[in-house]
Amino acid sequence: RLLPETAYDDVLWDVVLAYIYLVQIRGIDPANILLLGISSGGGLVTRLLQSLAEVHRNKGEMHDASIQTLIEQAMNRCSSSSSSSSSVLMPRGGVLICP
Repeated sequence: RLLPETAYDDVLWDVVLAYIYLVQIRGIDPANILLLGISSGGGLVTRLLQSLAEVHRNKGEMHDASIQTLIEQAMNRCSSSSSSSSSVLMPRGGVLICP
């Protein structure tokens, strides 16, 4: 799904689910993941990084409950298919590009 044709929450759901899939299902070490966002993708990368940081810092007590719900649903969905840990760590970083 692409912005702006699709609702922001739907696209953010795809980004959250893809990251959690890489970490929990594929077993990729978050230290080996670098996120890249170009234009509106930069906003998605920023929101994903903010959301993951809030989950870790506040232990699930995020200001934006809808994003917390997205992360929890994605973690539950992915962890039900895998025996991996249910925690999701921060990636190495993010690169944001504005054309």
